[in-house]
Amino acid sequence: MSENEGTGLRSNHDSPLEQLITRLLLRVLLVGMGFVVIMMLVTVVHAVGRYGFSEPIPGLVEMSSFMLVIIIFSSAAYTEMNGSHIVIGVLVDKFPQRVQAGLDCFMYILSLGLVVVTVWQTIKRGLFVEQIEYMSAVLHIPHYPFIYIAAFCWTLLGVAILIRLIHFVGRASGRITQ
Repeated sequence: MSENEGTGLRSNHDSPLEQLITRLLLRVLLVGMGFVVIMMLVTVVHAVGRYGFSEPIPGLVEMSSFMLVIIIFSSAAYTEMNGSHIVIGVLVDKFPQRVQAGLDCFMYILSLGLVVVTVWQTIKRGLFVEQIEYMSAVLHIPHYPFIYIAAFCWTLLGVAILIRLIHFVGRASGRITQ
């Protein structure tokens, strides 16, 4: 694959809806990046407090866990939309472009189905956790908002997969060329 082949689906010719979705995904990604900085600062303050003053930040593990939910899930959709996931195609790279696109379509349909089931189950889990009022042990932070954040980010990933699928269908049918 060439260097731009993975990102070749993004162009200045994207529809206004795709451009809007890409901007939304970028903002979600930036929120996740902000939480990386916050987590780093809190960890440094915790280490200085713990080893310098024998006063660690209570609940740091809980805070870090909740921040990791945001950090991890906020990046997946933007990465998918830009074709930045790692792809290893030992055998598939030998196939013609239309066959590769057809295989990509199959994988994106499968991925979209899995994401739909995952969103459904994540929302179902969030409703259950909200109903039983499950909270963290030290800081008493409810878990359900973070489950809903994960479901929202899974939904965004599904939208990104759907957009990429539409592009690959066009490529597989021969209407869109590389």
